[in-house]
Amino acid sequence: MKCLTFFRVHVALACLLTADGLGAEGPDSSTLASVRWTQFRGPNASGIATAKAEMPIEFGPDKNVSWKTEIPPGGSSPCIWEDRIFLTTYDNQAKKLEVICIDQSDGKIHWRRDVEAKTIEKIHAASTPASATPTTDGERVYVYFGSRGLLCYDFAGYLVWSIDMPVPQTRNGSGTSPIIAGDLVLLNREVPKDSHLLAVNKVSGDVVWKHSHLFAPGILNEGYATPIIWKDQVILHTHDGIRAITLSDGQLIWQVNASTAGVSTPVIDGNRLLVATFQTLGEPSLRKELPTFEQLKEHDADDNGTIAFAEFPDKYLLFDRPEASDEKGVNVRLKMVLGMVDTDKDREVTPQEWEAFGQGFSAYVKDHGLLSIELGGEGNVTDTHVSILEKRNLPEVPSPLVHQGRIYMIKNGGILTCLDSASKEKLYQKRISASGSYYASPIAVGENIYLASRQGVVTVLRGGDTLGIVAENDLSEKIMATPAVTDNTLYVRTDRHLYAFSSHNP
Repeated sequence: MKCLTFFRVHVALACLLTADGLGAEGPDSSTLASVRWTQFRGPNASGIATAKAEMPIEFGPDKNVSWKTEIPPGGSSPCIWEDRIFLTTYDNQAKKLEVICIDQSDGKIHWRRDVEAKTIEKIHAASTPASATPTTDGERVYVYFGSRGLLCYDFAGYLVWSIDMPVPQTRNGSGTSPIIAGDLVLLNREVPKDSHLLAVNKVSGDVVWKHSHLFAPGILNEGYATPIIWKDQVILHTHDGIRAITLSDGQLIWQVNASTAGVSTPVIDGNRLLVATFQTLGEPSLRKELPTFEQLKEHDADDNGTIAFAEFPDKYLLFDRPEASDEKGVNVRLKMVLGMVDTDKDREVTPQEWEAFGQGFSAYVKDHGLLSIELGGEGNVTDTHVSILEKRNLPEVPSPLVHQGRIYMIKNGGILTCLDSASKEKLYQKRISASGSYYASPIAVGENIYLASRQGVVTVLRGGDTLGIVAENDLSEKIMATPAVTDNTLYVRTDRHLYAFSSHNP
């Protein structure tokens, strides 16, 4: 406890001296920032590391490993404050949620805390109930579990406060992470019922304001993106578009309507916002044509003119993800949505019901795209502040990266798109060697960009107008979490370990 108290006093004093301009001989702000990665994807979810030291390019289970620590599975990324690393985990066999604190220097576990939940939320086959990345202010760490709610711990692992929340009835589980803005902890809880952005006093846990999302009625009212900050605004990528909320009192400032599932987190590029607005029916290569009712009649076994649920064949798909064939749950079969087709609920599909479903299906077939939104507008700015930079090969989960005047996107199948940020010209769109699905977002350190596939391959490429791969590192374990960076160390979380890689190992 004495060591912890000294640590807090030291950090507070260093920050005070820096703020007052009196700390010329102490660590400057860039030095302090280089040993911190305080939220999902680092500073304002940009994916850009401030570390200036040499970062490892080649690494693996037995190469350039500073340490590795065995931990239960989870999709959350490392949250780091100097000598402390925080993670959330979920043990599927024990049905146990957990918060873990790890020593940055040697990977030893300082403490671990069970998080009790009466019910574990429903998740996608590839997901986990421990997907939200923690965030920290150097004194407390804030974690979110869809199965429990928002919790605050001090650095010694004591629970300071918690806000219990009902288990969200989503299809794929929670994806958003909490962030800190000044004295507030912000959580965007976009769920079918009581969808809202919550602002909580980070010290007391009191709710400061709550912005309720006024979505049109629908069965897909859920989103997964993490908020970001621009000036005095909280920017959200929701399932129906993008919106900005005042940080002071939670009022709507502007919004953009878009065809999107609200999954990836936006990034700031100067005075504009870049958002990858993926939705499955927006990608022509993924969506399938609906069979005609005449084709379905081939399966009418009792020849009564309707198609019973039991007669409906498995072969017809609503949409497909051929580039992510390495995992379960990537395809949606028409048979899975027959409840939407069968309006009279008799478990029989009539020609009239099928025709009506086809008309509704056509209304959802809209192009998605990488949107560029001019910041600073008010009201609905869809027609005045938005341009579309790219419409094909959009990432479903990974966020875009803006690095040295270029925009990068990685999607399932290892398809990498690079655009010139100023001219909007597509520099290249190529497939890298690491195939399969991608959930981790790209990050950049110095000249290099790191791309982690779910299959466990981390590709390192040199930023530029042409594709230049400098290393491919196979960790032989699945990767869902976005890597983190501090000083000269790269942290990669697999489904069984947290690795610390450094070029300066003895």
